[in-house]
Amino acid sequence: MRTPARGPRSSAREMAPVSTVDPTRRSDSREDLPVWALLGPKAGDNEQVIALAEALERPYRIVRLRYTGAYRLPNRLLGATLHSLAAADPDLTPPWPKLVLAAGRRSVPVARWIQRVAGHRVRLVQIGRPRAPLGWFDLVLAPPQYHLPARRNLVRLPLPLVRAQRADDPHPAWTARIADLPAPRAAVLIGGDARARDLTRATVWKTLDAAAERVGHGGSLMVTTSPRTEEGRLPDLQTSCATLVYRWHAQSGRDNPMDAFLDKADRIVVTGDSVSMLARAVATGKPVTVVPVPRRAPYSSRAGAGLDLLRLWQRGLANAPLLTPPPDPDAVFEALVADGRAAWTEGLLDLPGRPGVNSALIAPVCARILSLIDGNGAGGA
Repeated sequence: MRTPARGPRSSAREMAPVSTVDPTRRSDSREDLPVWALLGPKAGDNEQVIALAEALERPYRIVRLRYTGAYRLPNRLLGATLHSLAAADPDLTPPWPKLVLAAGRRSVPVARWIQRVAGHRVRLVQIGRPRAPLGWFDLVLAPPQYHLPARRNLVRLPLPLVRAQRADDPHPAWTARIADLPAPRAAVLIGGDARARDLTRATVWKTLDAAAERVGHGGSLMVTTSPRTEEGRLPDLQTSCATLVYRWHAQSGRDNPMDAFLDKADRIVVTGDSVSMLARAVATGKPVTVVPVPRRAPYSSRAGAGLDLLRLWQRGLANAPLLTPPPDPDAVFEALVADGRAAWTEGLLDLPGRPGVNSALIAPVCARILSLIDGNGAGGA
């Protein structure tokens, strides 16, 4: 439930925050909001911050931040400051929280500013790659794709964090259309090109074939593209399975059926360009198949003795403020296999269905964070 935001002051450069409180713990006092969740322009980062805030089951407040181009400066140079904000939040004032949750590089100066001006111990939990010294934070949560160096305050997540599934129908209109499809049903999630990955038509066909093989002739496919899927990359489908197709660009993202597809699918097949998309699929607890996406040139180059230049870059400059390498989905796949969560089958990565997997992944993270803010844990690298 959201409490009404305070109105903005007269300055056009100020913006009002949005406060969010667990309805079972609602209070009109800011003193009862021990957690602040900093949100920015990236939906994937925001999803993880909100997922963690909800999982902690403590009252929390959302603070939406907008940035100027100054955020591109190295965080060591910016320091603990609000100078990279495009607008000053009138509610970045006492009473201060016990915990600040944030993700990515842009929020780092703001989180550290809150900690500095609070005058008491505010714990900082950063998700992803901060491009700043890990010792600045009490905890850093990151999946293997970033190759962050081992530290006492680093928690390696198997996958990005995902919000708990809602109990209500995610999309009644799509649910009615899905009801006419024969079971078993496979949700097919098509991503797109990434900085170091090239989603070719051949890979898309391989993804569709893998899905069709897994549901058999009597099953059906529910296919959706994403904002990164180039137009024309998904061909006209001619399969032996019944199909329901959503083309993101053709619909301009309206009535996105992904939640409905995931909810009603018996299994899920995803392209391997997006670790976040994989995390959403795995969080359903259903069987998941990943079709790897090949690297694009020049990221596929190798030096003498077969050295993998991209992997060397990813490890050597993992958290650098400049020349930062692209994320490495292969590292996530390798970790899932090493942990016994997945296995390779004819070039495809298969993860068995595990009901409750999302809660099992996030519970130990929450326990460690709560020990920090309740005074039973220590942070720092």
